[in-house]
Amino acid sequence: MPSRGSLKGVYSARHDVSSARNLGLAYLESGKLADARHFLEEALQLSPDDAATHNYMGLLEAREGNLAPAQKEFEKSASLDPSFPDALYNAGLSSYELRQIDVAIKYFRAALARSDTPQVQRALALALVDAGRADEAQQHLEDARRPK
Repeated sequence: MPSRGSLKGVYSARHDVSSARNLGLAYLESGKLADARHFLEEALQLSPDDAATHNYMGLLEAREGNLAPAQKEFEKSASLDPSFPDALYNAGLSSYELRQIDVAIKYFRAALARSDTPQVQRALALALVDAGRADEAQQHLEDARRPK
């Protein structure tokens, strides 16, 4: 990823959604959450229907401990781009943390249909166990262990 300094230069020159989003993500990854929020909000002003920006805003909200707003951002991202596995997985995680187990299972299944990874299999298995569906969960744990 380019440095934050070079991203700021690109953003100043181009002032576009991609530059604002990337700068927001760089600040998020470096722990500068106020700066991340500023640039992610700027990206959403430039393009309110940008699925990636909503996903990153959800990550920011989650990092700040705001699970309900994070869930809304992830759900918005997933509704804007139903093929975006990260948004679906993150919507599942936030739903799980909010103890909305059936909602979490729905999102994990959707993520799994687009990205069959051990991480998604394990998350789905955990939610299924909490829903009292241990046999179904066991199959997903076994699938998570199989080499792809």
